[in-house]
Amino acid sequence: LIAIVNQGVKVDAEELSGLFGSISAGVFLGLFLGKQLGIMLFSWLSVKCKIAHLPRNSSWRQLIGVGFMAGKGFTMSVFIANLAFTDESLVSTAKLAILLTSLIAGIAGMLILKMTAGKNYTAQELYEDE
Repeated sequence: LIAIVNQGVKVDAEELSGLFGSISAGVFLGLFLGKQLGIMLFSWLSVKCKIAHLPRNSSWRQLIGVGFMAGKGFTMSVFIANLAFTDESLVSTAKLAILLTSLIAGIAGMLILKMTAGKNYTAQELYEDE
């Protein structure tokens, strides 16, 4: 609620009608899928190149959930939308799409993490040498 008020998002029939256009599709693909793919790709590459490793007792499925949770960050997306568009209706459409996509990404990440939840480990237990 604070985010919606702070960003000045108008929710009316005109804004909702523009929600199924190319701007909203780009926002959705970038926040929901783009962040997920980027996190998974670079995590996988880091593990394969032995730069990093998955913590003990964690899985790639959990990392997928974390990747979706990253899609709920909207502050920088709103900043970029304000820089990218000069037409106020386009900015409003982008802001609404960003907030809705952030909500969807947060819910998807929560559900995935809930499905993969096991024992709660402390940070020390996850990174202890065997």
